[in-house]
Amino acid sequence: MNGISLQQQLKELISGGKSMGLQMLAGVCRKSELEVIKALPEGMGTLFEGSYFDKVWQMLTEIDTLTFFIESSGNIFEFKTKVEHGREGFGYFNLFGKNCLNGHLRKETVSSIALLKIPFMQLESRQVAFINTDGKVMYSFYLPREGQKIDPKAEELFNSFIAENGAN
Repeated sequence: MNGISLQQQLKELISGGKSMGLQMLAGVCRKSELEVIKALPEGMGTLFEGSYFDKVWQMLTEIDTLTFFIESSGNIFEFKTKVEHGREGFGYFNLFGKNCLNGHLRKETVSSIALLKIPFMQLESRQVAFINTDGKVMYSFYLPREGQKIDPKAEELFNSFIAENGAN
């Protein structure tokens, strides 16, 4: 794909019908995930600064079940979970609770947060990606589906967040 812009490469890859997630698109284009997000066709990616972490996290707590997703070196880990409010302590954003995501996050490592509308496996997908200073996605969440469609309540929260907060 030499000689054509990253934007054109992405349009061709996405419209080509292959099932490619963000990391695979970045690999094929030999760019960082952040560079790919910035070059996505209009309406497919909205990028926020890491300072939006608390606002984005609040939105995620309002969704009944999300798919938590970590992709590393071609390996993918995913599980369905509920996201609860966290609390600050000992340098971490701490997550506790029964039957929900637990852990200790370093909010300062999040340089950007992307709300993405990239099709995957020929289905519409909605992804919230937390990106580090190297332009790599550390972890992300996918909105739930009802059959082949995005859950309408989750979709409304996702779209409202973008409309109310605008893009950076």
